[in-house]
This record gives sequence, C-alpha cells and structure tokens, in this order.
Amino acid sequence: MVTDHSYFKSQSYSRIRRQCQQSKTLFIDQEFPASLQSLQKNTNSKSSLANVEWKRPWELCSNPRLVSNSKLGITHDVIQGQLGNCWFVVGMSVLATVKNQWKQLLPDYEKQEQWNQEQGYCGLFLFRFYDFDKKIDVVIDDRLPTINGQLIYSKSRNNKEFFAPLLEKAYAKLSGCYENLEGGNLQEALIDFTGGICETLSIDPICSWDELKRKDLFSVISKAFDRGSWLTCAINVTNMHEVEQRLSCGLIKGHAYAITAIRNFKIKENPSLLARLIHIGGRTKEILQMIRLRNPWGEKEWNGPWSDNSAEWKKLTEKDRANLGLTFEEDGEFWMEFVDFCRYFNEIVQCCIMNTKTRSSFLGRSQRRWYEGRVIGKWSRPDRCGGCLNYRQTFLQNPQYIFQIQATNTTEERELLINLEQRSRRSIGQQVSNLYIGFIIMKCESNRQYRLHQLYPVLLHSSFINCRNVFARTKLTYGKYIIIPSTFDPDCIGDFQLRLYTEEINLLSPLELEYPTPHPLYSCFPCLIRGPVRYVVHLNVESADLIYSAKKPLVIHTYKPYIEVQFQNNRQQISPLSSDSTNPKWNFQLIFYSRKKLQTSKTSLGNLLTIVIKAKNILHSHFLGQICLNEDFFRQNLNQRLQFDKTLDTSKQKNCIESANVRFIFEISQNPKEF
Repeated sequence: MVTDHSYFKSQSYSRIRRQCQQSKTLFIDQEFPASLQSLQKNTNSKSSLANVEWKRPWELCSNPRLVSNSKLGITHDVIQGQLGNCWFVVGMSVLATVKNQWKQLLPDYEKQEQWNQEQGYCGLFLFRFYDFDKKIDVVIDDRLPTINGQLIYSKSRNNKEFFAPLLEKAYAKLSGCYENLEGGNLQEALIDFTGGICETLSIDPICSWDELKRKDLFSVISKAFDRGSWLTCAINVTNMHEVEQRLSCGLIKGHAYAITAIRNFKIKENPSLLARLIHIGGRTKEILQMIRLRNPWGEKEWNGPWSDNSAEWKKLTEKDRANLGLTFEEDGEFWMEFVDFCRYFNEIVQCCIMNTKTRSSFLGRSQRRWYEGRVIGKWSRPDRCGGCLNYRQTFLQNPQYIFQIQATNTTEERELLINLEQRSRRSIGQQVSNLYIGFIIMKCESNRQYRLHQLYPVLLHSSFINCRNVFARTKLTYGKYIIIPSTFDPDCIGDFQLRLYTEEINLLSPLELEYPTPHPLYSCFPCLIRGPVRYVVHLNVESADLIYSAKKPLVIHTYKPYIEVQFQNNRQQISPLSSDSTNPKWNFQLIFYSRKKLQTSKTSLGNLLTIVIKAKNILHSHFLGQICLNEDFFRQNLNQRLQFDKTLDTSKQKNCIESANVRFIFEISQNPKEF
C-alpha cells in the first residue's frame, strides 16, 4: 500500500497555483526551462533541435482541452513523435482505457481543465507518478516543444487534446530531459504510472495449432483484462537489425502494441445439408476468439484476416458491427483472430494493481483479495551487495528477508507472487542501464529471527534481467522462508522494493542481526544479564512411522499428527498438522541459541530438548510419544551433524499406539554463525 507522497524539486502545485492566481501570471517552470537542456543532455553539440519553439496549447489551436471527453476518458489514439519511446506511448495508450487510473495520474483534473485565465488558468499542470511506496507530484508549465507550429513529440490524434504531450513532458522532467526517454521497457512506464506489478507471459508456439492450450491462454488474458489489468504484446527480435522491421502481414517486430479489447465473436454460418438435419433451425453459430490491438504510431496495421475492410467482417450482422464501434481507418487499431495472434506474437505483458482492500470490488470489478508484504531496501557497500549465487562466498551478505506461508496442513500449497523492483536510473543519463537483478527463496526454521549464514536448498531461483522489475509466481507449503534479492555481480549498489502477495498475512520483514549478542552491561553483571551464545542447535524433525493399537483403536483417518518441541525454557514450538495419520511428514525445522554452558558433571543429566508427537481431531489431542535429549547427549555430539531414526517413549500414552519411530536431523555447534 502506498502511504506517502512527495513534491518533485520541492514544487507544490497548490502553492504555485495560488501564487500565479494572485499575481495573474502564467507559470514559467525554472526547474525545466523551455531550452535545449530540457530536450537533450549534451547542449554543446550541434543539434537539429536548435530551432525548436516552445508554445502553449492555446497558441497551437483554439479551445484546447486537457481531456477531450472527461466522461468517456482520454482517447487512446496517442501518436508517437520524433523520440524513440514507443514503450512510453504504448503505456499512455493502455492507461487511457481505464478511467479510474488516469484520474489518479492526473489528480483534480477538473480544476486543471479550466483553460480561461479568469477561471483560474495559470499554465500549470500536475501529474502524479509512483516511486516505490511513495507518490511523486510533478508540476510543469504548459510550454511544449514545436517546429513550424507542430508538436515534435507525442500527441493525441485529436489535435485539441493535450493530455499526452503534457504527460510526456512531466515524465521527461522526472527523467532529466526528453532525450532520456529514448529506448526503454514498457513495464517501466506501467510501473511508474500505476504503482502496479508487471508479469510477462511467454506465448508458446504450440498455441497456434493446439486448440486446448490456445483456449487456456485466451481465458487467462480475458480474465486479466476483465479484472482491470493493462495488457500489451510484442514480437521478439533475434538481433538489432530486426528492430521495427515490418513483416509482410503488416506487423512490426520488436515493437510494443496495446491490447484494447478481447472478445468472442459469434459468426452465423450456412451449414451443410447434414448439419441442417442435425441442428433444427437451419443455422449454426461459430464462436471466434478475437483480440484488438493498437500500434502507437497510429498507422501500419495488420493486413490479414479481420483487418480493416476485409471480407470476414461481412460475417457479422450490422448490429454486431455497430456494437463494436468499428472504424475502418488507418488509425493503428485493428482486430485479429486469436489463432493468428498466437502465430506471430511471442509475449504478453500484463500490469495489475493488486487488490489488498477488505472489499472484493476493485475498479468496479470483482477481484481476488491479496495480503501484501512490502519492504524498501538497498544493496550497499561494504557488506550488503554480495552478488548472485555464483558468488557463494559473498552471496549471503546480501539483504535477507523472512516471510511465512500459512496453511492448514503440511501438504497444502498456497500461491505466492513476488515482485522485485529497482529504482529508475533514467535521471542519471540515457546511457546508464538498469542493474541485473533477481532473487532466490529458501525454506528456513519456523522460529528463525537472525540472518542466515549457511545456504539451504533453493526452492525458487528467478532469472536475472536488467529490467525495472523481476516477477515470479510459485506455490509453497506451510512454513517460514527467506528471500534474498541480489544483483548479478557483487559490489553493485542501488535501491529496491520487494513486494510479496499471499492469500494470508505473510509478515515480510528484514533480518538484520547476525545472531544474539550479549547485553552491553554483561561484563558488569554476568550473573544477572544475558551473556554470549555458548552453542546453537539446529533441528529438523522430518517424519514418523506410527503403528496404532488394535486394543484401543482410534478412528485413524480423523486424526492428524503434529509435533511439540521444547528447548530449555524457550517458548514451545508447534508444527502444522499432517494429513497422513500413519506416516506423517513434517520437515519441521527449528533453531535454538543457548547462553548457558553445558554442564560437565555426569550427575547433571537434565533434559534440554523434548520432542513430543500428538494426534489431533476436532475434539481433542492424543499423546503418542516423546523423545528427550539430555545434556550428556549434547556434550557427546558437540559440533556434529547426526541423522536419527529413533523409537519414541510411548509409556505415558493411553494404549492407543503400539510403536512409533521418528526421523530427525540434529546439529549442534559452538559457532553462533554456523547456520
């Protein structure tokens, strides 16, 4: 959840607006002047932009508007200008399809729509972008770069609407200059516009001929579109020479398209004589999966089946064509049958705002609720930028975070969505690329509170890419996990935001301390205040074999075994329930730090660790057996790793079980940074 907002360059919209209205002057932005330095980084070299004139909207047309129709929303007919920023233009086109979102990007737009100076117009506009957990207010004046009276950068097809060029100017100011918008990734624009998360879906080539897989993909993106996600697509390239290469079908490679509609078309057909005998009524209907795309250039469309003015449109009734609002113009927007879409396109990018509210209604649509865990961190020198897993000696020096997955038993899996995002580096300069970032997830002890010092089995290893965000989804069972975000190479510094979304509260939090440390006054009062760690115990209770008694049988299938572990005077740790009543598997891991010395006296045989196994049904729990480990056992196995298959002491249980064996791994070390 975004909790705060800030003013870019310390410019407050309300304060500047009030000053301009009192002085009856139009705003002139000194922080982003109408000069060459706002257009490009290098102002010393000769430039074709030297003859640019900066003009206000009312100097370019009569009766200018910020939004052409506030009830319908902004037009998504945004046309790319001289900049190579199709990624940004497509982002604007997609944004225009959801009114609730562009209203957040353009706060209080009704006041900003007042173009008469007597009504308060002062040439000032406010746009609100997202930066991690904050919103940034960016104010600009309305002077736009032109040559020969024409806008040189993005513009709307409706020449009286100025939302697109003003938004582009605000983003250019945030990025340092217009030139810094050259080249980019669509996810970057969508993240900054919405604060949402982006996921890339690869289109399997099989989908072009496998009807079942194609139907599944169509269902996935249809649901995402209906839930308010923003969708785009692209045809991948194999080398730089293929970028923006036009195919014979009219599509452009290495170019982003906005997905503006996903529909099923019902097509009437004239069936054969046999079909007429089978289907009384003489006519059948074929359902076609269709998708509508838009090229941000405002031209160069698909020329295959269902393209503008193609014969296929005659299969629709006039009423259906009218409901679709068809306009056969060279405007960059076109329909395709989904099978053709899968034949040419390689990936779909979806951006969604996760619903973390109590209610299930979001953007006017029903949507699933998620619990969010969000942290802001940084890779910093000297000891928090260890690189990826290839650098095993330094990897664990990266920031570490712990979270939990809640479930009713040990085998139930819950969905987890992970989004790692790095801060934009555009303002540094056009040539500065993003860091290669990624993350891994490992399962850890259920009671861990300190940083990990030993690598555990990796359950999820994301790809490392130099994009603004890395996204992954997976399913995990009950327990606690550690996620370690990192750069690919060590000694790379930067800020990041990590977000987790789960079906239950995940309690994502940083692990900062290495291990328990003694109290500062320990040297003065060694008998009264906590001292240093003497040894650390790592325990993993894996599974058990239970044989129930025939004399006093339990209704076995109604009981679910679980574990209780007690170490010294620490809080009792309880495992989740296992759904297998005879061969339960827990893999219940725990770690304990002891500040007490192990007694050397042979007479000191007090129990330090007790493992109790119980079985629970709806009404009550049954004691099945226990294992007790005393100080003598600890002394003999100091600094060792042991794997046991041990018989439980069942003497205290009420004859409901004949025998029970439990398998566990026990490790003890005097080094507090061993685990």
